[in-house]
Amino acid sequence: RRAQALQRRIRRRHVWEYAASAFVIISFGRYCVVTHTMIMRISFALIVAGCIFVTWRIHSGGEVRPLPADMGLEGSAAFYRRELERQRQLLRGIWRWYFGPFVPGLAVFVAGVVISAPYGNRWANILAVAFTVAVFWWIAGLNSKAAKRLDAQIEELGSLEMAD
Repeated sequence: RRAQALQRRIRRRHVWEYAASAFVIISFGRYCVVTHTMIMRISFALIVAGCIFVTWRIHSGGEVRPLPADMGLEGSAAFYRRELERQRQLLRGIWRWYFGPFVPGLAVFVAGVVISAPYGNRWANILAVAFTVAVFWWIAGLNSKAAKRLDAQIEELGSLEMAD
């Protein structure tokens, strides 16, 4: 029952992730086409590429694994524990695989702002970067809390196994 609830949570999370990825890819892809400066086009293209990588990583590394139908109670608990551990590792590594792919595009974007933005627009662009960094920290905090909840569930499973 808990493994199925975990699977539902992961599926819901992936729907949100895929929707956000589609938004980023479409929005920044459009910016890449309509922007006139080459450095900004490169930054937007790098952000799109980073988003595609992150989406692939979520799909390939965080996918819901089906609970085998012929599994007994003991096997189900072991399956559930492995899934909790796998999801925890995914959440703990977000700085590397989730945020990391966006860093090149954001770095080029900041360079482009410094090089090409008129002074009046520069602050708006700097605020946009600051907002992005704040969103990264917020997402990292959410993922850290989720990893701690998974830790507690894994520990609870361990104590149940020891009681048997």
